[in-house]
Amino acid sequence: MPAYIDIIKSEDYSAIRRIFEDNRPAYMSGANGYTIDQAKEEYFVESHSVMNKDISHRPDKTIWKPVLNEATGEQVMDADGNPKKTRSTAKVNRVPVPMPEIIVNRRVGFLLGNPVKYNVVFDENKPKEKALVDYVYEIEDSAKIDYKNKEIARRMMSEMACAELWYLTKVKEKGFWNYVASRIGIKAPLYSVKMKVFSPLLGDSLYPLFDGYGDLIAFARAYKLKEDEKEVDYFDVYTAEITYKYTNRDTEWKLDTEATNGGKVTNLTQKIPVIFHQQEKPEWANVQRMIERLEKLLSNHADMNDYFGEPILAIFGHLIQAVNKGESGKILQLAENAKASFLALESPPESIKMEIENLEKFIFALSQTPNISFSEMKSLGDLSGVALELMFLDAHLAARAKEEIFGIGIQRRVNLIKAFIGNVLDVSLKEASETVKMKPVFTPYMPKNMKEFVETMVQSVAGGILSTVTVTEKMEDEGFIADSVQEQERLQEEADAVAKRNNLIGLNLQ
Repeated sequence: MPAYIDIIKSEDYSAIRRIFEDNRPAYMSGANGYTIDQAKEEYFVESHSVMNKDISHRPDKTIWKPVLNEATGEQVMDADGNPKKTRSTAKVNRVPVPMPEIIVNRRVGFLLGNPVKYNVVFDENKPKEKALVDYVYEIEDSAKIDYKNKEIARRMMSEMACAELWYLTKVKEKGFWNYVASRIGIKAPLYSVKMKVFSPLLGDSLYPLFDGYGDLIAFARAYKLKEDEKEVDYFDVYTAEITYKYTNRDTEWKLDTEATNGGKVTNLTQKIPVIFHQQEKPEWANVQRMIERLEKLLSNHADMNDYFGEPILAIFGHLIQAVNKGESGKILQLAENAKASFLALESPPESIKMEIENLEKFIFALSQTPNISFSEMKSLGDLSGVALELMFLDAHLAARAKEEIFGIGIQRRVNLIKAFIGNVLDVSLKEASETVKMKPVFTPYMPKNMKEFVETMVQSVAGGILSTVTVTEKMEDEGFIADSVQEQERLQEEADAVAKRNNLIGLNLQ
């Protein structure tokens, strides 16, 4: 594997591009049975197979109608004596169902409905370590990380791959960062750390390069930018030591001399500034066949309703006089032995209804997605906390399983941010950046029975199991109160006021 780094250092673009192409991830090569184009078609409803008019999917119907003589009503023949026919196309119904989008959105909701927190291990007696932890939180908050986490997870689950680039930029909001510096006890920073998301649907081709142990040793991104009404190709290569920027402006790939430092920038953190997230298949892969079958049934059923939803009068024999629209006391005049009746299905399509219900049930169950539509939830009533936990157990298990891959990326991110702080932003915190441990903690979203929760907390305090401090902290975690410290101060003020009032009453009684 060291040979890969040597090739990258050689700045031979053709050789560099070759090693990344030869080690393309599964989402690009289709080695896992899925390509990004296939995932895109399945995710967006407008490109579902039921919307495809190709003959191998769901073509519109071709109808041949005989040409009749307007005067006699007899069929017109061509010169060869064959019946003349006209060709027309009848559009079939197409009912796409956004199941992949629902599956992804609900998985993201359960995984990140509660923001990711950190289990932090540091020495509280060392101000530098406390300052580093606060600095990490400020950088993440500035990057709007809670919202970015959801975007990254959604892209990973639907596109199978995405990446986040962390980079330095000169501080523009000096007032804000000066305030942050004075509050957490650091020097005012000259640079801030920003984050940008890359993904296939954003126009990026992502090339991670791993060693034999699965560690990321380099990362590349191919993309296009418009310059002077012309699209220009770029290829950026990130290593722990240097970032290389190649471009093809004049039919030749070379380092971008117009970029910073001639297209070669030293990575001061000594870490690859990219976090790569990937999974083998999109979130709905195991139920895709069922989704396609459901869409086909719904579309066919819509066609059937168009044919039989409105009454059709069939006349067997000769019709002497029809009924005009709007007449009251309508009568049909038929010739002898003629009959008239409405066409109707002999039996309702119960088997179709049952299959649709089964497909819907299995799609939700096998993708570990809760069916929380209004029609499903309205009859449940007031559920206890235990009942809610059991109801959403499968969704929680799926969210916990997703931590296996998404959590690794979050851990790498916080380690990278610590490296930015200790190596670039404030070197006085370098030792703290190496000793402080921050581990991401996920809390899957769970609807709460707040009445039951509050009653449990009150009983815990009354029973001497929990202190009021712990209870207020838990109340803050659940969003019941805004600031646990402020709430504790208010409780103490109220207790002091009650004690003072009782003392005054006691003095008056003496």
